[in-house]
Amino acid sequence: MFFANLDEVFIEEEILDRVWVNSHDEDSLLGEDCYLGFDLSSTRDITSVSLMFPPTDTNPKFRFKNFNIKTNNIKNRVRKNGFDLSPFIESGELVEVDSPTIDYDYIFDLISGLAERYNILKVGYDMWSAALLTPKLKNEGLMCEAVSQSVGGLSGATKYLEKIIYDEDVLIDNALNKWMFGNIRLYFDSNGNVKPMKNKKGCDTIDGVMAMLNCLSVYLKDINEDKLVF
Repeated sequence: MFFANLDEVFIEEEILDRVWVNSHDEDSLLGEDCYLGFDLSSTRDITSVSLMFPPTDTNPKFRFKNFNIKTNNIKNRVRKNGFDLSPFIESGELVEVDSPTIDYDYIFDLISGLAERYNILKVGYDMWSAALLTPKLKNEGLMCEAVSQSVGGLSGATKYLEKIIYDEDVLIDNALNKWMFGNIRLYFDSNGNVKPMKNKKGCDTIDGVMAMLNCLSVYLKDINEDKLVF
């Protein structure tokens, strides 16, 4: 049985403001170990890719570098709830590709380019709709691991992300991702596991946050902390 908290956002904007940055110091990221996560749109909406750089001796905080891509469907620039995506397209925080449906070649080229700049240890992804992309990534030598989107599969990463944000142990870029945090409502099971879901009452996409959770999930598994309870 699931219990939904539909009245409160996952993390308040004033908390997110403390860990948000306009951009990262690129020189400090080049060649660094990281994990990549992606969340693909169904056909015509936003696809998100996220890189997560774990803490190091020289950079003691987690760092998320985020990318969002949408199709050239002009109608969905202004969302059903009235939110206008145009400023994010103008700033480059949302790339509008010249395709009416999800452009797998663009996503592949983006990830391949990131693999040339950073040392991607593992790619985390939602198995649904990824069948056309992951074989090509594996052929490029990237280790890909499906992340269960069930409440049990995402609970550890969701709780850990909340912890490092409240503890201010993370830096996150891309203002569109901050907007996506505001669309999240939490669903709990009877065992206290939790996962983010869209509030169907007027809220919008959460793909950017799901991409962050996918790369954080494979990282936590690598360090054997995916079952963390707080």
